[in-house]
Amino acid sequence: MPCRTDWPEETTTKQNREALKLKGEADKLTKLLCTTLEWMERSEASLFNKFLSKYKAVDTWWTKHKKFDLARLASEKLSIDERKALLDYIKKNKRLP
Repeated sequence: MPCRTDWPEETTTKQNREALKLKGEADKLTKLLCTTLEWMERSEASLFNKFLSKYKAVDTWWTKHKKFDLARLASEKLSIDERKALLDYIKKNKRLP
């Protein structure tokens, strides 16, 4: 008898769909937060630094996320111009592509 959970197959599939949906929502929120913090960091540096000093959890997340994002960008080989074009698109259209 093969090893398996006691969950019926349809429940597992439903849970997988729900997990994928939640991951998609988390990814969308991450993109929004990243875009917002990146804009704040560029546009309002002194205010941004005060904000990060007050909200340490955001500061910790932002530091880790920037490292992760740099690694991702390097692996995707996005040029600085491509990244700038993406940010310009977001500013112009007020949404993610």
